Amino acid sequence: KQWYQRRVRALYVNEEATPTDELTWGDNSSNIAAVYLADSHMVLVSVYRAPGARISPVLHRLQLFIEKHSMDNFVPDIHIMGDLNCPGIDWATCFSTDSQESELLEFAEKFFLSQVVKDPTRGQNTLDIILTNREEYFASVEVEDMQISDHASVHCTL
Repeated sequence: KQWYQRRVRALYVNEEATPTDELTWGDNSSNIAAVYLADSHMVLVSVYRAPGARISPVLHRLQLFIEKHSMDNFVPDIHIMGDLNCPGIDWATCFSTDSQESELLEFAEKFFLSQVVKDPTRGQNTLDIILTNREEYFASVEVEDMQISDHASVHCTL
């Protein structure tokens, strides 16, 4: 069992998986905990971006980490989970008028990522998201208001 964490972000990897690389990064408004699992050619990421914070430093570090583990232009399986605070994105149409959110949409398009959380996680907004290039891996994704936070919990089964 291994925990990778950066400030309030944590990522749990069970004993059956052996990460061969990790990324931990954070500043005053955002943080990332990520691992690469070479045996399954997979990148797992837990990320947080504060409301109003610039998204480009987060996306830049994620892009470098993903590209580092791409082999002959073969991108690894990517699963990015967290609160990126992008309330203006319409995930059904992949559209936003906000420049920060548009950067996230461009990043998702570049790596063929789909957003699999379909229900709101805070009020009417879907702030807590899962971006993946292997949507078929997710058997279920459920949002549950546990009433212990201002955000609902996202539960998924891979």
